[in-house]
Amino acid sequence: MAKSMVDKLFFIERIDAKLIVDFGCADGTMLKFIKNLRPDIKLVGYDVSQEMIDIADNSDIWEGKSRPIFTCHWNRIKSIVEDCQKKGIETAITLSSVIHEVYSYGNEESVKEFWDNIFNTGFDYIIIRDMLVSKNVNHESSLKDVEKVYNTNDQHIAEFESVWGSISNHKNLLHYLLKYRYNKNWFRELRENYMPITLEDMLSRIPTNDYSFDFYEHYILPFIAKSIKKEFGITLKENTHIKLILKKKF
Repeated sequence: MAKSMVDKLFFIERIDAKLIVDFGCADGTMLKFIKNLRPDIKLVGYDVSQEMIDIADNSDIWEGKSRPIFTCHWNRIKSIVEDCQKKGIETAITLSSVIHEVYSYGNEESVKEFWDNIFNTGFDYIIIRDMLVSKNVNHESSLKDVEKVYNTNDQHIAEFESVWGSISNHKNLLHYLLKYRYNKNWFRELRENYMPITLEDMLSRIPTNDYSFDFYEHYILPFIAKSIKKEFGITLKENTHIKLILKKKF
């Protein structure tokens, strides 16, 4: 299993849920790994794209396995969760690298709807893994680090700065360092905002009357830190990712 997938599945032995909804399931890859690790858990894939739902649902990765439910309709998710509640079955939803996409491609109304769905559907566990930096990274970059990036002669730097601003701002520098590897999908990744909200903003949205912190880690992905060190000679010091498990109080 790829190291990135191991990191995404940090929650698998930390929750008691017997049904897991993967929000933004795409082609169903993560659900496949969950099924291999925990064949006893019922799985549901949700995605706003009907095209991706069709791809996931018709994939041959489910040969010989119990096929998850796939849907792009949130009312279906609500119905499934309500049915589980009646039967005393605990449920969980995973948000793996989707929060920044919700903000990047949505608007104020769709963002509000997203959080309402996550916090008000009644999941017993809410699992978050995403890129999130603190508001404290918004300061001037180290001149040495900026020079190291410019000296690589990466053709993408000018394109990045034309969209997001100078990497002399440390938040922009971090943003670039998290993007530069994606050459294959560069023009899509270039426009996507990896940092639409801060860690503090996201944490402030959690309804602490309803959910408690069951697990929390703000960290640097080791392979990203290693890649940046190798490519630019820069030692990444600021935490860039979050792993969080929220548990329903009652």
